[in-house]
Amino acid sequence: VALGSNQLETITTSGIMTSNLEVITIPYADLLSACQDDTSDASNFDTLIEASFGSLPTSLGIIAVTDVPALPELRLKLLPLARKLANLPQDQLDEITDANAQYQVGWSH
Repeated sequence: VALGSNQLETITTSGIMTSNLEVITIPYADLLSACQDDTSDASNFDTLIEASFGSLPTSLGIIAVTDVPALPELRLKLLPLARKLANLPQDQLDEITDANAQYQVGWSH
């Protein structure tokens, strides 16, 4: 599995440029392969998830999937659906709300 990270440069409150924050990246093909292969080593992904969503100050809460085929076309299809989702009747939104997952999946208020 080819894994990587992209450093982000930030300006601190003192005006000093730092680059200790990293967006964790996973190539789409590697992610797809891991999802389709029950024998794949998930520990690499566990490490990345911990680095991305863990409690360290450098954990940004982001994992970027790179090299997604046909991304511009998929984005054009997906973005208009966000408005449709948000405008569903409340009872339908309640069906896809998962408070037990702390709103990390499904509809989030």
